[in-house]
Amino acid sequence: LYYDFRNDLIKSLIRELKKGHVLVNGNYSTLLGNGYEMLQQSIGTFKGESIIGKGNVHSKRFEYNKIILGSRSPHVCAGNILLVNNIASEEIDKYFDLSNEIVYVNAIGENIQQRLNGADYDSDTLLLTDNQMFIGAATKNYDKFKVPTCFISAKKIKRFYTNVQKADLDVKTS
Repeated sequence: LYYDFRNDLIKSLIRELKKGHVLVNGNYSTLLGNGYEMLQQSIGTFKGESIIGKGNVHSKRFEYNKIILGSRSPHVCAGNILLVNNIASEEIDKYFDLSNEIVYVNAIGENIQQRLNGADYDSDTLLLTDNQMFIGAATKNYDKFKVPTCFISAKKIKRFYTNVQKADLDVKTS
């Protein structure tokens, strides 16, 4: 019975690996961006800086003062990975009742939203892991890949949405 169980388990793992399903320690955490700073702004005490600083996040799921890796789906290029330090914060824990599935991130003075492929805070999630093999590979290549950004300015055009203008817009955007 043991040998049959072991062989079935190995076959199952190989079948899942062929599909690209890899089990890693971690979870998909919902992003909470600069919530404490928004509270400060609402009472007029915000000084323009993040409480957690650049290159840090706050997640109860992982040990503090450890590097963790984040990847957001869709992962469109090698520049869409995030290496950050997970730090403790008494202020965040005091004002927010965060679960293990919520990660507090900073977007002040950072390119986190571009790095995470257009992430925002309307329930977007981020795969977080402390897997040392993934972190090692990401660390080795972190600065080799540019972060995809789009800062193309658009020219504002006043439209009246008549049939002629709708057809013109359709032709120009197709």
